[in-house]
Amino acid sequence: MKISFYIRMLGNASRLAIKQEQNGETIKLDTLKKMILSGVRIVNAKSDNEGSKTLTQDHQFIASIKFLISTLTPAEFQNIFPITKEYDGEKYGIKDYYTTKKYISEIGENAEIGDNIFEFLWEYHNWEICNFVVNELTAISELRKLNGKRGLAEEFFEDHGLPTYILSEANGKQFLTNNITGDTLLVKKPKPKYLSIVHGGKSS
Repeated sequence: MKISFYIRMLGNASRLAIKQEQNGETIKLDTLKKMILSGVRIVNAKSDNEGSKTLTQDHQFIASIKFLISTLTPAEFQNIFPITKEYDGEKYGIKDYYTTKKYISEIGENAEIGDNIFEFLWEYHNWEICNFVVNELTAISELRKLNGKRGLAEEFFEDHGLPTYILSEANGKQFLTNNITGDTLLVKKPKPKYLSIVHGGKSS
C-alpha cells in the first residue's frame, strides 16, 4: 500500500487518541496498535531525504513511535508485528525466532517494554522492525554528519582502528580515500569475463 494510506491511518488513529484522552479515557489498545503499525510503515516507506530539518523531523517521528511501542507488552507487540518464523539463527550466528522468544522470556512477555525499548527492537526478529531500526540509525548517522561529526559506522570502525573510505571520481576515474591516513587509491575495475585480450589482432 502507498504511504498516503498509512498517513491517513495514523491521522485518524491520532485524532481518536486525542478524543479518548479529552474524554478522560485511557487510549485504547486498538488505537495504539493502529498508530504504531502506521508509524512504522510510514518510516519504512519514506524515501531518502536531504537536509537537517527533514532528518530532525524524521528522528523525532521515529522517537515518538518508539515511545508508543514502549507502552506495550511484548505479547501485545507480537499481535502487530509477529516474530518472523525463521529458525536457523544459531547456524549463522544471527537472531531468529528462538533468540527473540528467549529474550522476551527474560524481560517478561506480559511486562511493559518501557526502558528496554532500544534493546527490545534490536533483539526482535521481524523484517519490518529490522528496517525500522536501520532507518532510525541512518537518520541519526546522517544528522551527525550534517553537524560536522562522524557517522555512526565511521565512528565505530575508526574507534576500533579500522579504516573507512570515501569514494570520489575525477577525470573519469574513481578513487578511494582512507579517512584515517588520507591515502588515495585508484579503483581498478576488473575486465569483464566476456572480453578477451587481443594480441596482434587475434583474441586469446
